[in-house]
Amino acid sequence: MCCKVFDGDPADDGEAFSAPLREIRKTCRARDVPLIGWAYLYGDTYGNLMKEAQAVVRTLESGLPLVLDIEGQWEVSAGRAWAQTLAAYVLERYPDAKRVLAYTPFWNTAYHPRYPAAELSALCSAVMPQVYFDLGRKDTYDKQRDMMETAYKEYAPYGLPVYPIGEFGKRGIGDVAAFLSLVRGPHSWWLLDGWQDKDEMRYLAAVAGQSRDVARLAKIKAILKEV
Repeated sequence: MCCKVFDGDPADDGEAFSAPLREIRKTCRARDVPLIGWAYLYGDTYGNLMKEAQAVVRTLESGLPLVLDIEGQWEVSAGRAWAQTLAAYVLERYPDAKRVLAYTPFWNTAYHPRYPAAELSALCSAVMPQVYFDLGRKDTYDKQRDMMETAYKEYAPYGLPVYPIGEFGKRGIGDVAAFLSLVRGPHSWWLLDGWQDKDEMRYLAAVAGQSRDVARLAKIKAILKEV
């Protein structure tokens, strides 16, 4: 299970994340569900690159693996240099960082030639492209298959495991079934953004119906209800 731990400069909203995070970590430990942090990084867009790098190190030092959500803000001429600076800072202070870091980018690289995928791949142990059928307007199975295959193909050269992230879109169970039939390997990741408003808990049940790991999904559902 992933939980957002900070968004940009932690000084802006650190308290908003820290108190709920303590409760979530406690609940996950009690229910034997592994927890992974999720952090949105803006790079040096607002002059806070080093603060974000420090927050990454602090999160890892707390024992929480981390997914780095790095998107359009890094598609600038300085983006690769930012990624190199981030990697150098983090690895110097937490040499084992590569083992416990992943990054989540766009689902394709061809449309994002400035994106620093190579530099981030040198820092991380996995890449988790955002294969969001609804956001990408992939409304047929053939389009969804092409989207998934593109994600695997375009990130393969970086030599990392590729773990696509799915989105609970407007089309519901059809997209869930399509995603699970297309993803490679036994595991899938899902974005639960604002689940309480969109009633996405229904889709956790749908995923459980399509998955062998029903017991773990039941634990996650219980945690989400509790927190």
